[in-house]
Amino acid sequence: MIQTTFAEHVRRWWGDNPFAAVKARVREEAPHERFRVLGDWSSFGALIADSKYTDLLFPDHNLDLQHCGINLQTVDVLRDALLRNSSITSLNMNDNTLGKFGAAAMAEVLRASTTLTHVNFSNNLLKDDGVEKLLEGLVHNRSVTHLFLRVNRIGAAGAALLAQWLASNTTAVDVNLDGNDIGPEGAKAFAAHLTTNATLQSLNLMYNDIGDAGGAALAGLLHKNHVIELGLKGNNISRATQALFPDH
Repeated sequence: MIQTTFAEHVRRWWGDNPFAAVKARVREEAPHERFRVLGDWSSFGALIADSKYTDLLFPDHNLDLQHCGINLQTVDVLRDALLRNSSITSLNMNDNTLGKFGAAAMAEVLRASTTLTHVNFSNNLLKDDGVEKLLEGLVHNRSVTHLFLRVNRIGAAGAALLAQWLASNTTAVDVNLDGNDIGPEGAKAFAAHLTTNATLQSLNLMYNDIGDAGGAALAGLLHKNHVIELGLKGNNISRATQALFPDH
């Protein structure tokens, strides 16, 4: 938890006129570099916790923290800050080291948030147990529309959990699982649970080793669900199985 007060953090780094100081320091920085000029993570977290400062730092409401080396210590600061922030709508945490325990921290944010619409947890070594932790928050969330979980070593078990969540979800329109390892069983889970989902428009399953068995199941899904579009490149699906898809 953030122990010192917001005012103490800000005065430590920015003096008696922090708003002007922050504006002067960050106005020329690229969005993904802005956090680097804000001192230590505790001070950064204190600024994010106040929507007045995030409106200044990130006027597009996109908090871009990709490639920041976020670990189990810093993710707690970020969690506590985001739980107090009401203006960030897009959170990009691509290519950090969240793992299962970092996912649990972010699940608390997702559970409480009513403003986040785009979340990117790609390249974070989540695996199946990390997906399970994230879903503890996502099942209570009604704002996230775009979820990116690319290259996280997610297998069939994690895919099944996501499929079960999507079966009753009415918010998500775009889910990206490119570059995982859901295999044919994971594909079958999506095929079984998404027949009546009328909200999800795009499900990216490229490069997931789905094969013909998974491809055939997904072809059956598309004959029942006419809303969803699937990304299936790089899955070793034969031409014979591709012929099963609608409008082939």
